[in-house]
Amino acid sequence: ARANGIAALLVTRAHHFAALWPDVEPLAAEHGLVAMAFLNSKAFVAHAPGGRKPVYGTNPMAFACPRRSPDGGLSERPFVFDQASATMARGDMMIAARDGHAIPAGCALDEHGEPTTDAAAGLRGAQLPFAGHKGTAIALMVEILAASLTGDAFAHEALASAAPGDKGPTQHGEVILAIDPERCSAGGGRAAFLSRVEDLLGFVEAEATEAEEAGHSMRLPSQRRFAARQRTAEEEGVVEVPEALLQECSALAASD
Repeated sequence: ARANGIAALLVTRAHHFAALWPDVEPLAAEHGLVAMAFLNSKAFVAHAPGGRKPVYGTNPMAFACPRRSPDGGLSERPFVFDQASATMARGDMMIAARDGHAIPAGCALDEHGEPTTDAAAGLRGAQLPFAGHKGTAIALMVEILAASLTGDAFAHEALASAAPGDKGPTQHGEVILAIDPERCSAGGGRAAFLSRVEDLLGFVEAEATEAEEAGHSMRLPSQRRFAARQRTAEEEGVVEVPEALLQECSALAASD
């Protein structure tokens, strides 16, 4: 990216199944690059409107943009978002099923292709993309980027090749793009780019302050994660874990 202004990394035979933001955040925070990542998986999500069976992965995409720190350097807290193409992240649905909680309407279909708010039934059936056909278009785009460019498995192919009952990650692809504002910005390089970014994000943050004063909640993506990260550091790494979760982890460790 430094040499050419933009660079692409194609990852084949990936088994990625966790959060996607760690793949792009360091590129922004440590190197001042604008970065995007696209990842497919085995099929969990139906085509909308009309589809009733899994065709696409939850197909997340992540974006990171550097921010300027008060001293003029790079902030350790870039603008970052990480979102699935599905209405609800599969991990959140799994947690809801584990805890016996209902999921919102419009998130999933059961194994018969009928709408459901039962998380377990949704896991057996198909998830739905966010915003109907708009989410479907995003999921399809990610599928093309992550599987067609890499030559790896499409979501439906990864699902077909998975062993029955296999809940683990499957082999698929990922694409990461990195853009250097120093080379690609038409407004005067990285410094001018960062100033423009702060103009926009500062405008949004000012409105968020007004909203908070009026009793409403408004924040930029990733701000909650950064706040939690700071609390963890201040508490010297102490993390509270519910007793039920601790017992479940202990049982899993003992069964290995």
